[in-house]
Amino acid sequence: DNNNVNICPATSPTDAGISGKVITNDGRGVKAVNITLLSNDEKIDSTNTDGKYIFDKVEMDNSYKVVPKKSDEVLNGVSTLDIVLMQRHILGIAKLTDPYMILAADVNKDGKVTASDLVSLRKLILGSVTKMVDDESWRFLVEGQVFADPSHPMTSQLIKDYDIAKLEGDMEVNFTGYKVGDVNGSVVANVNDNTAESRSNKALDLYFDDKAVKVGEHYTIKVKTAEVTKVQGMQTTLTTRGLNIVDVNGDEMSMDNIHKLSDGTYNMSYNTKAGKTYSKDDAFITLEVEATESGMLSQMIAVGNEGLQSEAYLGENSEISSLSLRSILIEDQVVFEVGQNMPNPWQNTTVIPVTLPEHGELTYSIKDNAGRTIMTRSQVLDGGTHKIELNKNNVNLSNGSFVFEAIFNNEVKTIQIIRVD
Repeated sequence: DNNNVNICPATSPTDAGISGKVITNDGRGVKAVNITLLSNDEKIDSTNTDGKYIFDKVEMDNSYKVVPKKSDEVLNGVSTLDIVLMQRHILGIAKLTDPYMILAADVNKDGKVTASDLVSLRKLILGSVTKMVDDESWRFLVEGQVFADPSHPMTSQLIKDYDIAKLEGDMEVNFTGYKVGDVNGSVVANVNDNTAESRSNKALDLYFDDKAVKVGEHYTIKVKTAEVTKVQGMQTTLTTRGLNIVDVNGDEMSMDNIHKLSDGTYNMSYNTKAGKTYSKDDAFITLEVEATESGMLSQMIAVGNEGLQSEAYLGENSEISSLSLRSILIEDQVVFEVGQNMPNPWQNTTVIPVTLPEHGELTYSIKDNAGRTIMTRSQVLDGGTHKIELNKNNVNLSNGSFVFEAIFNNEVKTIQIIRVD
């Protein structure tokens, strides 16, 4: 109830008080909103835990403007779930109905909700940008704002500040605030706010095949789903000790869905357009990495909550669910390998054994020690071990040491070969 705001008694018949409250559209007080009272001079107050503010000893018979602003805690109430809900609104799958939630979805403040708002919000979630448009983490409307069409609130004349033409006595000026980007009302508006998002008992269980990696080499890591799951989106902070991520691929996923916070720490935010059902053992994300250390992948990759809360949004209703990532050690796993050529050094002919884990294209080349490519060839081969034969008739090499480089599924292997007459 805004009527119980206590106004300090004026100390002069020419003074009055201006007070009020800033609340969310569901009645929660918004703390730490800067309220500026503009006239010939400027006064600033900040709302308390209940969202209340007060200016006393305000000279009467003058005009004033009351202006609220809040720019801190940009991620309060914001997650990839909001992007999921905004996407569904844009596509007409599940329209937002609350006018304040629709206004909150207009992240870039251009008067409409479009894909560009999704891009802007994702950059904020990932951490590649740290401020909202106009440095406004919240936006405010004068209490009692009327929407001619609640489904298109931006078409109404929005009253954001309160003008007092002539102060003739104590006044109460209240505002309704909405958190930019928060379209499910999960923002914590004050320290006493016990708002909590409901979480389901579902889980997005992801896994990858464990294997040894060597420093300086490139690898493809397929992160797969452990069971049939309908995914609307997910977010996490991925730690990769000893690995640099050079590319990310997946259904509607690219490097735009990931942001490097520091060496070995990446924020990831992803959503589908209309939900995607993954079968057991489907590739969910494919990571292209470069190893900066040697070791086992199981000791190098993990998800956590250091940056973003790790969670997935599953099912038709985008239920907030847990997310896990684990490794599986495959016995007798066939991996991409390039053995040493025999004989070495060689004069007329040498054979290089190459093992492929699956059917695909193998590209191999010979380079001199300055890195110049002398020859390159490609072959489509089945999984298994193959013999690549080099002879002096099909490879024109002088005496010396050379690098044989083989590439399969973006993974690179090299050996040193020596040619003599």
